[in-house]
Amino acid sequence: MMVARNVARHGVAFVALIGCLFAAGSVAAQGREIRVGVRAHSGVEAARLRWSHTVNHLTAEIPGAQFILVPFVECSEMERALAENRVDLVLTDSLTFVQLQHKYGLQPLATLRNTRSAGGRVSFAAVIFTRADRRDIVTVDDLRGHSLMGVHVHAFGGWLMARATLVGRGIDPFHDCSRVLFAPSATQQEVVRTVLAGDVDAGTVRTGIIEDMLERGEIAPGEIRILEPVTDHFPLPHTTRLYPEWPMAAAAGLDDDLAEAIRTVLLGIEISSEAARQGDYTGWIFPLDYDPLHQVLEVFGLPPYENFGTATWGQVWRLYRTTILLAAVGLALILAATLWMVRLNRLLRTSQSALLRHRENLEREVVERSASLAASESRYRDLASVAPVGIFHTDAEGRCTFFSPFWTRLTGLAPESALGMRWADTVHTDDRARVMEHWREARRSGRHEPNEFRIIGPDGDIRWILVVAEPQHDADGSLTGFIGCVTDLTERHAAEEQLHRLAEAIAQTSDAVVITDAEGCIQYLNPAYEILSGHRAEGVAGRGFDMLRTAGGDPLDRREIWEALAAGDPWRGRTRLRHRDGEERRVEATISPVLNDSGELMSIVTVCKDVSHEERLERQLRQSQKMEAVGQLAGGIAHDFNNIIQAILGNVEFASEGLEPGEARHRDLEQIRTAANRAAALTRQLLAFSRQQVLEPAAAELDALIRNILPLVRTVLSEDIELDYRPGSGLAPVLADASQIEQVLMNLCLNSRDAMPGGGRLTITTGAAVIDTEFQESHSWAAPGQYVVLEVADTGEGMDEDTRRQVFEPFFSTKEVGKGTGLGLATVYGIVKQHRGLIRIESTPGESTSVQVYLPHAGQPIEPESRPASAARTGGTETILLAEDDANVLDTTTRILERAGYTIIQARDGREALELYARRGAEIDLCLLDLVMPRLGGRDVAQAIRDADRKARVIFLSGYNPDAVAARSGGADDRPALMKPVPTTELLAEIRRSLDGPPV
Repeated sequence: MMVARNVARHGVAFVALIGCLFAAGSVAAQGREIRVGVRAHSGVEAARLRWSHTVNHLTAEIPGAQFILVPFVECSEMERALAENRVDLVLTDSLTFVQLQHKYGLQPLATLRNTRSAGGRVSFAAVIFTRADRRDIVTVDDLRGHSLMGVHVHAFGGWLMARATLVGRGIDPFHDCSRVLFAPSATQQEVVRTVLAGDVDAGTVRTGIIEDMLERGEIAPGEIRILEPVTDHFPLPHTTRLYPEWPMAAAAGLDDDLAEAIRTVLLGIEISSEAARQGDYTGWIFPLDYDPLHQVLEVFGLPPYENFGTATWGQVWRLYRTTILLAAVGLALILAATLWMVRLNRLLRTSQSALLRHRENLEREVVERSASLAASESRYRDLASVAPVGIFHTDAEGRCTFFSPFWTRLTGLAPESALGMRWADTVHTDDRARVMEHWREARRSGRHEPNEFRIIGPDGDIRWILVVAEPQHDADGSLTGFIGCVTDLTERHAAEEQLHRLAEAIAQTSDAVVITDAEGCIQYLNPAYEILSGHRAEGVAGRGFDMLRTAGGDPLDRREIWEALAAGDPWRGRTRLRHRDGEERRVEATISPVLNDSGELMSIVTVCKDVSHEERLERQLRQSQKMEAVGQLAGGIAHDFNNIIQAILGNVEFASEGLEPGEARHRDLEQIRTAANRAAALTRQLLAFSRQQVLEPAAAELDALIRNILPLVRTVLSEDIELDYRPGSGLAPVLADASQIEQVLMNLCLNSRDAMPGGGRLTITTGAAVIDTEFQESHSWAAPGQYVVLEVADTGEGMDEDTRRQVFEPFFSTKEVGKGTGLGLATVYGIVKQHRGLIRIESTPGESTSVQVYLPHAGQPIEPESRPASAARTGGTETILLAEDDANVLDTTTRILERAGYTIIQARDGREALELYARRGAEIDLCLLDLVMPRLGGRDVAQAIRDADRKARVIFLSGYNPDAVAARSGGADDRPALMKPVPTTELLAEIRRSLDGPPV
């Protein structure tokens, strides 16, 4: 009892001594100067200017502490200061922080909220990008075989983030890319400019660099394409995952209470404070997770993980010197107490020796068994961690008690969250009920059948997995749980879906496709080839296929084809093919080899297209006028564009609902709307060129039209061409179609640009001219009258007299093949003539060219532009039969009318429209018909409906000029006709007028 009391008394004294030591350490931390080390990327003075108010704010808010700002230009200086305990707080970029955190045990207190976006940005990301005109690089996977550029091999935002993203996708840039380059001056702007110059295929920079260059006008919005852009939780499109912004971190020796006080003050800084304004931030938040940065550096073996897993005695001393000193003091006290207790317990040694030996034996046995168990568990966990599948264990109720790292990587759940039933939260909502019922059945029956379902990954992506489990039983046969594995089937599902789409595309394509083996035996025919040849696939499967066996024996070189296939090259050409019924058809064939990884021929794919009709048209086309054929083509393209633009404008209107004009999405949609309207203007030009669009002349100031198009002209000129615009004064208005005159100016400027490959001056001048009979006598091209003159002059290569005489002829071009169409000046000539104007060209070879366009006076003053008040949308509850063969236009128009309250009956062609009207005519109040539809046109449908019901109301829609359609169909109709694209207000107003007025 006396010994026990002595031990208790001395134990209390020892604990009190240790407490005093810790209390003394805590007191020592109070009242001293707190040195704040700041990374000065832009210089010491800039760092002081930016962060001094924040440091002063800490001094003012935390009594008894004096905060001192210590800027460091180089990271090595900050590291030495930490090693020598010369700084207590660190404020630096994320990469420098994680490097120092690994060595010196820094603890983040708060994360900076950047001011670069509304509300503050607490993370950053990087983009992998290429030029917008590259069609061979659309996704990250397309970077294989292409060159890639970063800022520096150790730059986190300009290289490591992108490299980690690529490695996560199974792409090693140093192995899979054709070459990897880094910016000589190590600037991210240099990477962007190098990619845009075409010297490298793709590059990677931080998102903010793209944003800054766009704001400064160094690049245009349409010049680059960001690969696989996302904006989840981040205002800018990015390719990589998000990483946290700058932290304020405490050194290892900083008192915990003081650190918590600093965190509280930082989190309370207001955006309106001087500290936030001077520091260019909007405040601070609780520290984000910086482990992803550590993980990237560990994976690539970069500092400070170049010797990851080892530590020097110096590093151990720097990190744990306080703990080592306290431990040494404690050990000394323990040693003294132990010596004292040994003296007191000598009498007990003899009686305890047997007990000690027995205890040692037990401890040895426990240690051996524990080591064996630990080794077994270590081997199990090592196997589970490297397995390409997820391994799990559940109890009898289905609650998970173990998950391998594969599962946590797949779902993004932390290990502690994956245990229990939290794993069920990752299951896709559409599959969750089925999955839970599957597990309940497994618990009831003691059996688990393989189960496929979807989960939602950490980035919101949906992945398919396969779960296979085996039941476990105890000695009594009772179910104790399940052990199983999880396999990621996402890629297999994607491959199967892609294969299915490919098979559907081949089966539904209009081109005939034949697949044979290397010996030419048929393995597959698509339906188009069955139609082309008259042979059924089941009748020719396994038989030989030879494209050389053609009707009439075309003089084809068999050796040339097989040599091309053996070399891995496709063969293309035209030949004749005999149909099963004996008819000869002209086909265009492409015979392509399919090679394995060793370059051996595995199969042959032949794609045939029946060009018999095309060749007949070509022969007819050569006998007809060139401009007529081009006009027909332009009209068809414009019709399709009008349908596309109708769908675009309708969906833009849907997306704009509920958005305020100042919102970013509203501005983006307005840009789409503007681009669509410009495309609509272009289609009107195409229709005018094909004589299917009526011009819309109006009195306009020529200089106003030029100023409207001038910014676009500047964008298409190279930097070495000087643009000089010289407007006239007091010019009379002209009667002109604004879009057509803009096209005239743009075509003339493009011709001048091409005539000055080495740079020069482009001058645009306007003025007035009066042509009288005297002037006409000496200039045969002139016509008397008052004109406004547009002159476009350049200092380019000029042209000789023979060339000048031919410049207005269709298809005449002085450019090399593939560089021009020969339609630019021909189009200009046609537009000027349509406006009853004049055009002339003066040119001196090797010096200059001048084009003068004479436009007649409008004869009336320009009325001030007035904007009618926006009419409220009109709607109703009537039933409308909508017939439209374009699926996008049909869907968009249906949504517009349904939102206006109407009931819509859809028809996809004229024949279906008549059938629906025959069944449901009594409930249909109005027919909205496309003029040009398959099987039966809109006018024919309207005539049939009017024959059945003279009171039927009909409105026509068309991408063509209705008058041109009427002329082509041989008749006219006085019912309302709207030209696509139709504004929503105009469409709804016309429908309301038709419904409220008498039948037409």
